[in-house]
Amino acid sequence: MSEAKYHYRIHDKAMTAGKKSDYYENCCHLYLYLAGEFNRSEYSGALMPQLDAYMRMMVWQKNQKSYIEAEKYVFPFGKVPPDSAVVLYGTGVVGQTYRHQIEKINYCNITAWVDKNYRQRELQRMGVRGMEALEDIEYQFIVIAIENRQTAEAVIADLTGRGIDREKIII
Repeated sequence: MSEAKYHYRIHDKAMTAGKKSDYYENCCHLYLYLAGEFNRSEYSGALMPQLDAYMRMMVWQKNQKSYIEAEKYVFPFGKVPPDSAVVLYGTGVVGQTYRHQIEKINYCNITAWVDKNYRQRELQRMGVRGMEALEDIEYQFIVIAIENRQTAEAVIADLTGRGIDREKIII
């Protein structure tokens, strides 16, 4: 019996074809939606770790060296507990993306949005404040939303130089 009884062909329109170019974007949208739903559930404590494990599996399934390309940046949900009081540092693309993700699922409370260029009129209209705001507000974490690693490290050095505990700074 040398004849094949089943022939399987993969083509780009097949449902079983390889991962599409928007795979990571879809994973991110799925995560943001489910996280929002799960955080409203009384079972959030049990659901969120399962969702995090599932999403890690989904991301690693395609290519472990790739980044989630859904808007390219994803808020560090795993490092910041839900409903935390957070200062978001950075108003560039990363900061705006994080803010959008946080607000979309009402994940945590942004007590201040801080940037060193806060004096720019556009940023002031958006409610962005300077570092001095850290003295007047309560927060549990400062999330650094800066793409450039060296700039982020300089901000961390500045914050710790101001006496802020490194454990409160999330990057």
